[in-house]
Amino acid sequence: MTEHNLPPERRLDDQSRARMRAELTEETARSTTPRARSWLVPAAAAAAVASVAALGTVLMTNGDDGGPDRTEELAPAGSGTAGDQTQGPSVPDPGSSKGMTEQTLQAAPLTDPPATCADEVPAYLPGAAEAARTTYDEGLAVLFTKGQSWVLCDDWAASADGGAPTLLGNRATNDPAAEQTYALSQNYSMTNDSVAQFVAGGPTLPGVQSISYTFPDGHTQQAVMGDDMWLMAYVPTSGPLVDLETAQTEPIHVVVTRAGGGRASYDLQWGQDSCAQINHGC
Repeated sequence: MTEHNLPPERRLDDQSRARMRAELTEETARSTTPRARSWLVPAAAAAAVASVAALGTVLMTNGDDGGPDRTEELAPAGSGTAGDQTQGPSVPDPGSSKGMTEQTLQAAPLTDPPATCADEVPAYLPGAAEAARTTYDEGLAVLFTKGQSWVLCDDWAASADGGAPTLLGNRATNDPAAEQTYALSQNYSMTNDSVAQFVAGGPTLPGVQSISYTFPDGHTQQAVMGDDMWLMAYVPTSGPLVDLETAQTEPIHVVVTRAGGGRASYDLQWGQDSCAQINHGC
């Protein structure tokens, strides 16, 4: 068939055009329906992921054990940190000796046990043996002797704050009684600034019936007189004697009463007669 033999064109009537338009619209709707469904599935998945992420953010924000609120993003497994903006707290590597050492030191700090009289005395009187002991409310005093020499060890400083016990004496047992015989040691707690201790003592003094110490705060402390040793221990917890900033100017008044009724008295000066210990500072 040649171009010249084509039938003449016909114009479609309105009814035919309307039918063709309806068929075309229906066909187009059928062809686009699968695309609409394929779009809805990833959208629902994305919404679920967003919900999980939001839930993760809430859990991270509210699970801080009472600490300040903070929001951290959840990073995918195997990745670094989310957004490279915030770094979470570093966790020590289980194989790292540095991290384990720091944790161990913080959990269980090492402390030395307090020294005892048995530890301290041999350095000042080797071979000495216990001869007597006296207990009081705040501590224990032990007299050690070797031949004609003696050392008195008081454990108040060790029991109060873990320091060394206080040693007095290292003199001959037959020294004549004098002011030095009644010199005392003053000690202050390193853990409680409202406690102090004043201690004196030694082997029993022949013919001495009683010894009393009157301190500037008005307190009079009687010495305990035993068969083999005597001890004076005063532990104030208030007043001017426990205040390190208060300079003491009044002396400590000592009265010694003898069995026959005679008396002797001494005024002990602060610093000069109150630092009788032989093993630590005043």
